[in-house]
Parts: sequence; C-alpha cells; structure tokens
Amino acid sequence: MVKRSCDKGSWKADPGKEEYPRPADGPQIFFNMVAGPAGRQISKARSQSWTASMNIGFADVSSLGVAFEMTETAEDTDTFTYKVPEGQTGDIAFTPFLLCTIGE
Repeated sequence: MVKRSCDKGSWKADPGKEEYPRPADGPQIFFNMVAGPAGRQISKARSQSWTASMNIGFADVSSLGVAFEMTETAEDTDTFTYKVPEGQTGDIAFTPFLLCTIGE
C-alpha cells in the first residue's frame, strides 16, 4: 500500500475509489518488554465530533432569516486482552489506520 497524506488537496481519488486507508506514521506502544506467559488488557477510547451550520433566508417572501447549528458527537471504547505466549518477550503495540475520504 502506498503511504499518502490525508491533508486537504494532497491527493486526487481515482473514479470509484474516493476512500482509502493509510497507516499512521508509527506504532503506538502500550506495554514495553512484556515476558510471556502474560496477558495485558488494552483499552482505547475514541471520540469524534462535527458541527454543521445553515442559514436559510426567504428574501422574496419576507426579510426573516433562520439560522441553526447542529453538533454531533460519537464516542466508544474498546477493550482487548492480548496474551503473550510462554517464551516470548517484546513490546505490545499497534499501528492505527486512518480512512481518508473526499470532503472539506
């Protein structure tokens, strides 16, 4: 997979392929030097919010204008237990992927 930026204007999607995943710049380490047998619980919370604004005017009918703003938030938490087999030692880490889509 080709690593690309999600910055605005940094890519042009092929027709029918307006979304693509890309890995983050590096792994996120949860635990250093874990020796098996062991189990480590990993929890990760995610939150995303977005706001939409709209102004509606009826200039031909009256001078009354209506404006509103809407904010939505989505949150979730995942928990996973990673088991390190006996005889193995190392870091527990993951590399997140971002989903890039067309939009402003």
